[in-house]
Amino acid sequence: MKARNMTEASIILSEWPRNMRETIRVCLSRYRGGMTIDLRDWYSEAGMLKPGRKGIALSVKHLRRLETAIDTAIRIAEAEGILDAREAGQ
Repeated sequence: MKARNMTEASIILSEWPRNMRETIRVCLSRYRGGMTIDLRDWYSEAGMLKPGRKGIALSVKHLRRLETAIDTAIRIAEAEGILDAREAGQ
């Protein structure tokens, strides 16, 4: 990922294909003077990716709790055999 200046609208942290038509994108974005973490479906229209309605945007103050929740979900999913440890980084 190429680092970008925070004065730009958003920084794409990660993205991956959800299916043939949609991409999941995680961004840090400025919104109304604050910073948000945005996890959203994007779709292709006329060859350009556009944000969809499905997703969530949270103030960055929630990042540590989100990190804890995701780490816990990964550990439980691996322990239950519903997530292969090798899949976690893909």
